[in-house]
Amino acid sequence: MGGNLLNTAETTSPWVNGNGIVAHPKAPVGGGGNGYFCSPSSLGCPGNDSSPIPHPLSPVGRNLNPSDTDIMKLAAAGIPLDTSQKTKTSVLSVSIKEKLNKPEDSGDLIFNASNYNDLYGQVNKRATEARNNADKEAGRVQLNWEDISFVPTGGGDDDVATQVSFKILLTTTLPTWTTLNSQPQEHQAKFNRWRSSIENHEKRHVEIYKKHLETLLRKYVIGPTQRVILNDQTNKAIEDVNVYHDELDRTGQPAGLEIPGGTQRIP
Repeated sequence: MGGNLLNTAETTSPWVNGNGIVAHPKAPVGGGGNGYFCSPSSLGCPGNDSSPIPHPLSPVGRNLNPSDTDIMKLAAAGIPLDTSQKTKTSVLSVSIKEKLNKPEDSGDLIFNASNYNDLYGQVNKRATEARNNADKEAGRVQLNWEDISFVPTGGGDDDVATQVSFKILLTTTLPTWTTLNSQPQEHQAKFNRWRSSIENHEKRHVEIYKKHLETLLRKYVIGPTQRVILNDQTNKAIEDVNVYHDELDRTGQPAGLEIPGGTQRIP
C-alpha cells in the first residue's frame, strides 16, 4: 500500500483536539469527552508536530498546563486553534518621557516680529487660520513612538508577539519671539504671560497622555501579530486618548495675547 496514511493536510499537534482547543490529551476536553479526540499518531510522526512545546507524553510535558505563551507558540507554528482560545499579547512596559523643544526648534511657532504691533498681527493671523486648520495652534504636544519592541525578537509584521514594550516621547513646542529681549518691558511681560498660559495648557495635554495612554494600550493591545498591534490596536488607543484632548481644547483654551496698548486678547 503506497503513501503515508499518517500525513495530514495541515499541521496539527497532540496538544490540540479536533475542535482546535488546546489541552492535554488525557484531560477530558483534550483526549475525550466533548468534541473529537486529538489527532491519532505516534510520537514525532510527520504531520503531528509537537516541537513548539514539549510533547504531552514526554516527562516534562506530562503535567504541563499550557500557558498563553505556549498557545502562542502553537499558533505561530501554523497549527489551527479555536479562535475563542486566542491568547493575548501582554504589554510588558510603557515608558513615557517628556521633552521641551528649544526656542530655535519651535518651527512655525517662531515669530520674527520687530515690535509688539507686528507680533500681535502675526499671532492674530495664526489664530484666524487655526479656526480652519488644527495645525495652527498656539502650542503643541507631539507624541513620538521612540521604540516598539516585541518578544520574540526579530519577527516580521505577521509573526505572533507574546509581549510588547513601548517607549514614548512627548515633545512640547511653545511660541518663541526672536526679538523679545530687545522689546520694552511692558511688551515682554505681555508675551510672557501669553506664553505661560499656553505652557500650562500644554502641560495638561501631557498629563492626559500620562494618565490615560498606558491604560488604553493595555486595554487594546492584545495581538496576536505585530501588524495588528501597530496598524490597528495602538491607533485605537490614540483615538480614545484624543477624546480627552479634544475635551480639554473645547473647555480650557489658554489665554490670548493682549492687544497693543490694551487688555483685549486674541481668542
